[in-house]
Amino acid sequence: MPATAPETAPKAVTADTCADGGALRAALIPNESHAKGAASLTFGAPAGTRIVGFDVDHTVATGTMGFFSPGSYVSELVATDPGPGQPATALTACSAPRLGSGCSTAAVARRDATAPSLGGLVLRATCPSNGCGSANGVGAEAVLRSARVALDDPAAPVVESVGGTLAGSSTGGTRTVTVAARDTGGGVAGITASVDGARPIVDAAGGTCAVPYSAAQPCPAAREALFGVITSTLSPGTHSIAGTVADAAGNLTPWGPVAFTVPTKASNGAKSTAPGAVPVPGGSPVAVDGRLTVTSTRTKSGLLRPSGRLTTAKGTPIARAKVRLTRTRIGAKRPVTTELKTVRTDQDGRFTAATLPEGAWNVGAAAVVRDGTATAARLLKTPLRVTADASPRRLRTGGRAVLAGRLTGAGLSRKGAPVRIQVIAGGRWRTVAAVRTDAVGRWRWRHRFTKVSRPTLFSFRAVVPQVGTWPWADVAGRAPTVRVDP
Repeated sequence: MPATAPETAPKAVTADTCADGGALRAALIPNESHAKGAASLTFGAPAGTRIVGFDVDHTVATGTMGFFSPGSYVSELVATDPGPGQPATALTACSAPRLGSGCSTAAVARRDATAPSLGGLVLRATCPSNGCGSANGVGAEAVLRSARVALDDPAAPVVESVGGTLAGSSTGGTRTVTVAARDTGGGVAGITASVDGARPIVDAAGGTCAVPYSAAQPCPAAREALFGVITSTLSPGTHSIAGTVADAAGNLTPWGPVAFTVPTKASNGAKSTAPGAVPVPGGSPVAVDGRLTVTSTRTKSGLLRPSGRLTTAKGTPIARAKVRLTRTRIGAKRPVTTELKTVRTDQDGRFTAATLPEGAWNVGAAAVVRDGTATAARLLKTPLRVTADASPRRLRTGGRAVLAGRLTGAGLSRKGAPVRIQVIAGGRWRTVAAVRTDAVGRWRWRHRFTKVSRPTLFSFRAVVPQVGTWPWADVAGRAPTVRVDP
């Protein structure tokens, strides 16, 4: 649903009668003069997305103007942010002359995915000049009866952490796995979990996060799901739990696998996996008298070395305890969990593991304490950097420039990483294109500049966004400006 945004109060009004079978309406108060005022219905694409298609059933109208009115009212549907060097485009417009009848246009504006993408749609009624006289009735109004907007949301959700009491050796009962995730586009729609490849259980967001979507970001930007596993129904031995995180666009990010062991004494003699082993949303956590933390130290070369500490619940160090460690590369299409060398805690309960390769890793740790297994997990990542350059840096309208650069710090995950090309427009950075890196992190984008009627400097930058399957913050590499002369 578009947001109503009156830009000048109190002479700009909006109304919503959709619940009664009506429409959304934006208008300037009738029978009054106006100056540079507007009422708008705005649909802005969420961060990381672009509008690739729409059907907008609407009406734009203006009233009759008097002879002495210094300016005219305008009502229009405008496509905004079409790309660098490309101005906003009026899809439907209605303007009243200073002397004569008003106008009214009812239309259904359509665009499919083959057309250039957009950053937003604005349906507005406005007086664009310093003065518009009192009209016969409404000076300008815009009515939205229905709309369908298709968004391109290429970024997969990010798994922030996987924790709980399940990892390592279990002592029976219900153990838990907690999965935290976020998404910068349409939001996190659902998180699934499956034990040993059995039928997955889905923890769905619910609420407005249901097709057909009625909001630009229908699902929550961040969610946490809690699954319980009844270990007493599992056969003795090693098992694993894994799943996926889905966003509103259907992009998937895997999490896990998290390995755990069921000893004979905890299995109640079970010989095979029973239906009760399927994860149950909302499982109750089990208290363990032990606190395990995972941190890291940085080497001179910038690589990370996992470390941490094991204590009792009261903070007393637990010395000479074995800590099992695993690492899972974040960003790989098929994450594989590798078990690291088991380490022991020192007299202060601290431990240090071997240095991790470049990239982002989910490091898990498990240590057996008096009444259970203490577990912890942490995402560790080397610094990310993206470079950018432009060639040529000066050209004429109709010419083509090439932006290119390289992503470093992501390790093997650098292949296929998304890179957004942004340009300053209207005082802020706007995304105009998206490319992906090759196997060694290089990226490249070409653009032909058209409709540039005066000398213009375009300031570009490349941004690797906080998307995909690893949790680096946005990193930007700015390129030199490109000057385009007519």
